[in-house]
Amino acid sequence: MRAILTNVGTRGDFQPLCALAQEAECRGHCPKFAVPQFAINIVNDFGFESCSLCGDISSLRDEVNRHWNRDSNTYNDPSKARDLLAPFESYFPTAFEKLVDACRHADVLISGPAQPLARMVHECTGIPFVSVQTSHFGGTGSPGVDIAGDLLVNNFRRKLGLAEVRHAFITGTNSSQLSLYAVSPCVIRKNENWPSHCHFTGFWFARVESEIDPKLRRFMQAGLPTIVADFGSMSGLSQTCDIATILTAACDLSSTRAVIQGGNPALLTSDRFLSVGYVPHEWLFERAACVILHGGAGTTASVFRAGVPGIFVETLGSAAKRLNESATSEYK
Repeated sequence: MRAILTNVGTRGDFQPLCALAQEAECRGHCPKFAVPQFAINIVNDFGFESCSLCGDISSLRDEVNRHWNRDSNTYNDPSKARDLLAPFESYFPTAFEKLVDACRHADVLISGPAQPLARMVHECTGIPFVSVQTSHFGGTGSPGVDIAGDLLVNNFRRKLGLAEVRHAFITGTNSSQLSLYAVSPCVIRKNENWPSHCHFTGFWFARVESEIDPKLRRFMQAGLPTIVADFGSMSGLSQTCDIATILTAACDLSSTRAVIQGGNPALLTSDRFLSVGYVPHEWLFERAACVILHGGAGTTASVFRAGVPGIFVETLGSAAKRLNESATSEYK
């Protein structure tokens, strides 16, 4: 079977699909990814063939995350959320045509929840369609983002002659043929009213081969308990003075050290802190005393798998400011 897999987002949005592709390949199937340009390297690192649907939109993605980190209005206000997301609409026509082309000789299209074009391709071409949801919190975004997503997606659906959908960034991406929820039923339960083609499968974890930096190995083995701070797609948070101050105070008060994924080394001057880039969660989290995280789907699943305590924090700027004021006061 030839399968096309697609999604949009950050690494955490693609690794579950890579896990599915690994399993499919082991069973003799032929997976191929159709993704934005910035994700090519992510799926190629897993050894899968891929094609690009559009140019590099990583700067737009990061801009959205920065605004959502710092300003709750752009997350909750539909008009502001729409203004922030509007630039993505210009990529829809080209990405749609390229996804249609990628599916011409495929047997099935498999899509993550951040790719609204997949359902449109299914409806226009008839290719069998499998949707995958990965979020334990039920979908992408706030009510404001949900309304903005409906406006953006339905505008393009009308141009294709398709009926409008509701919750375009949540259940509006689901397949009416097979909808998989790659979430543990211990975290959320299937509603009794859900249709029979919706299935909980448990979390999906890709097999990752990566060399661990010897400096990181030594740091994790050096005595004091070590916490890990990983804000995933909200990594801009870990590069701010606010977060650096909070982590410094917390580690001083608890006599611990910290590994900060995506942190700014210039803000972490003590030898009790280590800033690192990408490190497989499977290796890092099981060696941590606890993990501080933003609650994203992939990071949360990895914390549960590691069996270590997780401290979930808000990622909006107001939350960082409030935590900083509290921690700084206590620290003094």
